[in-house]
Amino acid sequence: MSEGENQRCGKYILRKEEFGSGGFGSVILAEKEEEKENLEKRLYIVKKVLPDKITERNKRNFDNEIKIINYLSHIPNNKFTSIIYDFKKFQDDEEISTDTDAPTPYYAIDYFSKGLLFDYAFLNCLSERQVKVIFRNIILGFQFLHRNGICHLDIKPENIVFDKDFWPVIIDFGLSKKFKDENGQKIFVRPIGGSEQYDSPERWIDQEIDGEKADIFSLGAILIFLVTGYAGFITSKADDKYYKLIIERNYNTYWTKIKQENLPRNFKCLYLGMVEPNPAYRTELEDILRCSWFNEVNNLTKEEEKYIGKQLENIYKERIKTKKEINIEEYVKANNLITRSFTDDENAIFKDKNLKPKKISKDRLEINQSIRINGNFDIVNFMNSLKYKIKSEFGNSFIKAKENLSMEVAFEEIENDDLRKVIGIGDCVMMIELFEYEEGGYLLEFRRTGGRLPHYYHHFLKIQEIITNKIANKNN
Repeated sequence: MSEGENQRCGKYILRKEEFGSGGFGSVILAEKEEEKENLEKRLYIVKKVLPDKITERNKRNFDNEIKIINYLSHIPNNKFTSIIYDFKKFQDDEEISTDTDAPTPYYAIDYFSKGLLFDYAFLNCLSERQVKVIFRNIILGFQFLHRNGICHLDIKPENIVFDKDFWPVIIDFGLSKKFKDENGQKIFVRPIGGSEQYDSPERWIDQEIDGEKADIFSLGAILIFLVTGYAGFITSKADDKYYKLIIERNYNTYWTKIKQENLPRNFKCLYLGMVEPNPAYRTELEDILRCSWFNEVNNLTKEEEKYIGKQLENIYKERIKTKKEINIEEYVKANNLITRSFTDDENAIFKDKNLKPKKISKDRLEINQSIRINGNFDIVNFMNSLKYKIKSEFGNSFIKAKENLSMEVAFEEIENDDLRKVIGIGDCVMMIELFEYEEGGYLLEFRRTGGRLPHYYHHFLKIQEIITNKIANKNN
C-alpha cells in the first residue's frame, strides 16, 4: 500500500492516533475529507483489516460485524450502538491475499470521546450510585439488542464506550449472532471465540447455546468488576477456584474468599442470579432493573441525571489532568520496574530473524517484560523445570502449557495481609514464552493477559528472581 493509501480509507483521512488492535485489524482516529476544513470538524473511528491478518475466519467475523452494525444503525431511536457511516466489506468470491496494494476492507463509526468502560472500572473511580446509573443504561442497551434479535457474545468492559454525554455505547460485533428467526422464535447459536474472564460456563461446551443467557452472564461478570474493582473469578470453568464455589452454592465462602463480605445483600442476589451456572435459572434481562439494588436510580429526574453527568465529566477531566489513565511506560519508570529495552543492534537481530518485538504498550492488557538468557542449554527442559519451579513456589497457581516453549500461568490471590495492602487482592494471569534471537541467546517474554497491574509485577519480579538463582546455581 502506498503512503497516501496508508493514510486514508475511502473518504476518511487517517490520523496518527491508533487506539488499539484486534485479531484482524487496527482502530484509528480519522476525519472525513470533505469536513476537514470545518471549524467544528467531526472525528470518526476507522477499523480496518491489516493485509497480514486476513484469514477465512477474520473475513467472516469482519463482514459479520459490518452486517450487524449496519442492521442496528437503521433501527429508529437507537442510541445504544454506533452508526456505521461507510464501509468496504470483503467480496463473497474474494480470495485471501496479503497483497499490500489491495484495497483495505474497513468501516467508519463515530469517535466516542470519553473512553472505555474498562478504564473507569480498572481505576475503581466510580461511586456505587454512578455505577448503578451506568449499568442501568448498559442494561437498556442490551434490552434493545435482544429485542431486535441480536446477542453480542463478546461482552467485556473494553467493548463498551462512552459518548460525549457519558452514555454507554456497545461496540465490537464481530462474534455477534442473530438469535431470532423471521417469526421471532428463539434460535440457539454456536459461539466462536470470546473472552475467558467474561464467558459463561456453557461456552466451554461445544454445542449450541442460548445467546441471551450467555450475554446476561457476561454482564454479571462486568457488574462485580465495576462495583469492586476486581474480577469475581478467573474463568467460569468448573476448576476455577472461585467460580467452583458458586457452582457448589457455597456462597458464604465465596464472598469471604474474594474479600467482599460487606456488599449489600440485594447486590449479592442480583450478581449471583446473573452468573448462575445453569442458564435455565439465570436472571432474565427484564428482571435485572427490578432488583431493589437499582431502586434509587430507576426514577431519577432530569436534573439528577444531569448532576451525575457532571460528576462523570469531573472524573474524566481529573483523569486527563493527572494522567490517571495509567501510561504503562511512566508507571514502570516511576516504580523502577525492569522492562524490555532493546538496543539498535538487538533490534537489527530481531529484524534479521523476522521477529517483531513490541514496545511497551499503553494498553494495560498488553504489557511486555522480558528476561534475556545467554548460554547453550536444552530450552525445552529449561521451560519444563521453570514450570515446576513456579508451581512449587506459588502453590496457588494454575499452569496451562500452550506449546513446548510457552505457558499460561494463573496466580490466585496473595495471602499475606501486609503485602495485599500494597499489591491488591485481584488475581493475575500471564503468558510466558521463550524464543531464540541469536545463537546461544534467548528471550523469555512475559505478557499480562488478565488481573491487576501491581499483582502482575509482583509475580514477574518473583519469577525473575527464580530464574536468576537458577542460572547462577547452574553456572556454579
